[in-house]
Formats: sequence, structure tokens, C-alpha cells
Amino acid sequence: MVLLDYLKWRNDVSLYRAGFNDIDNVILSYISYIDFVELYAEISP
Repeated sequence: MVLLDYLKWRNDVSLYRAGFNDIDNVILSYISYIDFVELYAEISP
């Protein structure tokens, strides 16, 4: 299962109901390394 598949699968389960797990931690860590400045530069007019 890849990252986006996991997010789609987990989308309907709240953190209150299932709790924060190791995979959620890995996903947040992965997102923290994305260079959003470059992403913003690509979409800004």
C-alpha cells in the first residue's frame, strides 16, 4: 500500500476513534520534508 492509498483508506476514520499510530507519524514526517516554497512558486501567477 502506498502513501496516497493509505490516506484514502484511512480518510473516514477519525483520530479520536482509532488513535494516532506509527504510520500516521511516518506520513507527517514525510510531509514535513516537502519543499512547499517550490510548490507554491509553481502555482502562483
